[in-house]
Amino acid sequence: MRYLPFWLAEFIDRMFIMLMPLIAFTYPIIRLERDVILLKVPHSFAENYFQLRSNIVFVRDKLRQRDS
Repeated sequence: MRYLPFWLAEFIDRMFIMLMPLIAFTYPIIRLERDVILLKVPHSFAENYFQLRSNIVFVRDKLRQRDS
């Protein structure tokens, strides 16, 4: 099994986190949330998966507050 160098894995992780808001605004939130809920992820990604779901809920709630 081959592994990525630490610096590259860390860079990809940070880019993923930085690009999530952009992706969340360009992709409809409700559809994204449904797709994420149905997504099956390995246990090693559980923390990132939870963070993604939390971010989607946060953005959805902020958009609802803005529209109210």
